[in-house]
Amino acid sequence: MIHLSEQLSARPSALWELVKQCGVANTVSLLQGAEQEQRMFASVGDGKLAAGYSDGIVPWSLEGIKRDKEIFAAHGIQMIGIEDTAPMDLVRLGLPGRDEQIAHIIEQIEAMGELGITTLCYNWMAVSSWARTRTDIVSRGGALVTGFKLSDTEGMSRIAEPGQYTADQLWDALKYFLDAVIPVAEKANVRLGMHPDDPPLQEMRGMPRIMNSIENYRRLLDLHPSRSNGITLCQGNFALMTDDLPSVIREFGARGAIPTLTTE
Repeated sequence: MIHLSEQLSARPSALWELVKQCGVANTVSLLQGAEQEQRMFASVGDGKLAAGYSDGIVPWSLEGIKRDKEIFAAHGIQMIGIEDTAPMDLVRLGLPGRDEQIAHIIEQIEAMGELGITTLCYNWMAVSSWARTRTDIVSRGGALVTGFKLSDTEGMSRIAEPGQYTADQLWDALKYFLDAVIPVAEKANVRLGMHPDDPPLQEMRGMPRIMNSIENYRRLLDLHPSRSNGITLCQGNFALMTDDLPSVIREFGARGAIPTLTTE
């Protein structure tokens, strides 16, 4: 049976009631004050919420995740997965300080296992995140949606200089990361799912990207074969990588590489 879910931050809003009215009772959650939540708020210009965490609770700790899970539960929403992590750009780029950031990811994975949250979606988009050039496109019913147009990125500031970072550097860093965290994830019964680069380009504003093709996803799975090393099959982005999405779903499904979200 298919269960609908929505990506939400654990900050109650009118959106929560709307999604429940649409039959959605589950969330693949952002974490209050963690990396992806903060980047999302910053990308839409919400500086008030993009201010990190100040209540003394570490977002990726057992205490922080338990708090967020209980906030959702109090509003009739079940946290069935997490699409957020501690900051990990030093990990993605293989820079000094990455071992401390990996320790934070390990803390999060162990906490998720203890709380019965078995799927962690993460990405390898260094310094930036989902790339959008507009956040004010009027869509169905007057709703505002985001959009991306490559030509509109030409005037945007660079986030890396030519040659500053390489794709090989990102691949080496990914191998180092997987070797450190996958054994922990296996023990905690947590499955990691790598989200595609969004959109799946070779580089964005000077920063190389590597999770942008079907072949590179095969390489990801081969770096550290494990049930806990999986993919987030975001169909919007995978459809930009292939003209035969059903065959890709069958291929990765046969490898057991697509984590399944479960409800209580």
